Amino acid sequence: MSPSPSSQARSDDGESEDAFEDDSSERSCLCDIFEGDKGRSPNVGRLREVAEAADCDMCFLLLDMAEKFGADDDAMIHVSHPREYSTDSFQDSLRVSYLADMDEDDILVSVFVPPGVESPHPSIRTLTPNSHYSGNTESLELAKRWLEECAANHKDCNNSSETPMPTRVIDVGADDRDPMLVETGGRPGQYATLSYCWGKKPQLKTTKETLPDLLKGIPVVLLQKTALDALEICRHLQIPYLWIDALCIVQDDEADWLRESSRMCEIYSLSTLTIVSAWSLNTWQGIFGFQEYGEPGHSETFEFKDTEVYARKLPLGEHVGTPLGVNIARQDTGRVAEKSWILRPQELPLARRAWTVQERVLSRRALYYTSQELWWECDSFCTCECGWVSYTKEYELGPDYDFDAVQEANTGSFGWLRDPRRCKSLTLEQAYQRWASVVSLFSAGKLTVLSDKLPALSGIAQQFQRALKMRFDVSDDYLAGMWRQDLAQQLLWVIGPYVGRPRLAPYPTEAGIPTWSWTSVNGVISYAWEEQEDGLDPLFTIREASVELDTSDPTGKIRGGKLVLESAVSHGHRLGGVPHAGNILASLVLQPSGSRVSFYADRADELDPEALYSCLSAAGGGNAGSDWVMVLKPSRKAPGAYERVGLGLVSRLFGDAKKQLWKNAQTEAITIV
Repeated sequence: MSPSPSSQARSDDGESEDAFEDDSSERSCLCDIFEGDKGRSPNVGRLREVAEAADCDMCFLLLDMAEKFGADDDAMIHVSHPREYSTDSFQDSLRVSYLADMDEDDILVSVFVPPGVESPHPSIRTLTPNSHYSGNTESLELAKRWLEECAANHKDCNNSSETPMPTRVIDVGADDRDPMLVETGGRPGQYATLSYCWGKKPQLKTTKETLPDLLKGIPVVLLQKTALDALEICRHLQIPYLWIDALCIVQDDEADWLRESSRMCEIYSLSTLTIVSAWSLNTWQGIFGFQEYGEPGHSETFEFKDTEVYARKLPLGEHVGTPLGVNIARQDTGRVAEKSWILRPQELPLARRAWTVQERVLSRRALYYTSQELWWECDSFCTCECGWVSYTKEYELGPDYDFDAVQEANTGSFGWLRDPRRCKSLTLEQAYQRWASVVSLFSAGKLTVLSDKLPALSGIAQQFQRALKMRFDVSDDYLAGMWRQDLAQQLLWVIGPYVGRPRLAPYPTEAGIPTWSWTSVNGVISYAWEEQEDGLDPLFTIREASVELDTSDPTGKIRGGKLVLESAVSHGHRLGGVPHAGNILASLVLQPSGSRVSFYADRADELDPEALYSCLSAAGGGNAGSDWVMVLKPSRKAPGAYERVGLGLVSRLFGDAKKQLWKNAQTEAITIV
């Protein structure tokens, strides 16, 4: 494309000899902002009026980009030059902004030349164009550069060349040799792990019957595309082994499955790299795919001073936001919804799997394949292919700094779990708050097999337990997704339906998980104290808390659990209402006044209108000075014991309800199962 006529003479600096006189009476071309920000921001319409008269390559480049990317005539044009010593790839070349309403209508463009092309302007520097297909040589080379840079220069990434390998791995093979399953005996070696969606379509799995044959070789004709793509990535990155759960765990051997699933912490934290197939729904779709940011509309070429330059439209609000898929631009500050994955875009189905939480939190390096572009994240650095996100991770923040869940996901602050020496200002209280962030992220994910809930979390639980010991010299007991030394705060969990994330079916009672644990429900978990600036003070005393293990793994499946709380308790309340589309709260009717106490129901479908409910005084204080109550009902399976059915709030603004609730309350020791 050649937008400007070549017949008119130009001066050496690109100005027309017939310079245009603007409103400020300065005789210069509007595109002089290219030569340094002079405080002038013409709009597109103004530029269109003068571009032809000015007959300037730069003016025409600005105008052509505006037209190609759909900028309005009233959009103001602003040019940002790269910093001389920038470490941020987003800043490494010229940027042009077309600012309309300071919202999603704004357009931000990065202008650059590809490697090997001489730049026609000092501010237009060399960047790599986004690839249109993630399986081509350019994409594989980009992944290789990221890995090599990390291995060579990132001191925080635990760059030991070889670590003990899992029980079984796949030898990735070569062009003339099929891959094969290998039993390692725990010998050291470099291996990659795979994080992906199984989907409902059949895939090759290791069973008792197929194990002997797969140890001799895995015919590639039997492998689905996801496994084939992962093998190709490993070969290109020169990683000799690959771990895929469907092939490296014997799927019909319960003992093998329980043993290997309990080792997820070591498997992912010790791998050289985790390959994340974030966009595909099943193993047949594969890892590689066409990438939106490499397609026309996001990336275009323009002729500028006889050189073809690239202009890449940076994604602003539509960008995924982080490799974990949290779209920051669509989140409302301060909302409990920030504590979940419910705002993840539909193009990242892997982000909705609960199993992937520990796969990502525990991985020291991850290479993400999305429908938009490639991402890289390690313990030191995070970047995306287009350069919109590119930052070095900082762990040494101020002593008063505390992460919320979105920051946890977006800044990789879970790195302290893999290396407890990091973040020196972290307190024990903050560490337990970060466990609450893990719970929020995990609970928003889906599980195909509901009884996998505790095994799918066991890897993070094991590492958290180790981190507490290494960092704080604290030995703590794990109780069905909760920790004994912080149990009083962790019992104050609530569940609710949120926009875009319907409440899931009740958790099966045969799973053996006690109702006082958040793992007994399905839905997004948050905590009563999270929205309270002054915190909450538990009003109960824990007399006993225990679980009955179902396996040798103390963080794995359980058969049951018992909790004994001593607090003020009132009995004999009838159900007043159940959650519905217009009100997410249930309620109890207090007699004889008829006052109501509202509560968040744990399992709305299990509320019995014929039952009599009890309220246990759970916590007080906070901003509103209100009381939180744990709502209970008699247990059918354990006579004399109770089951938790929700957590409610008794506001001080409704004094009569609060007075009636505790009028005849007695201090009791209540057993909850």
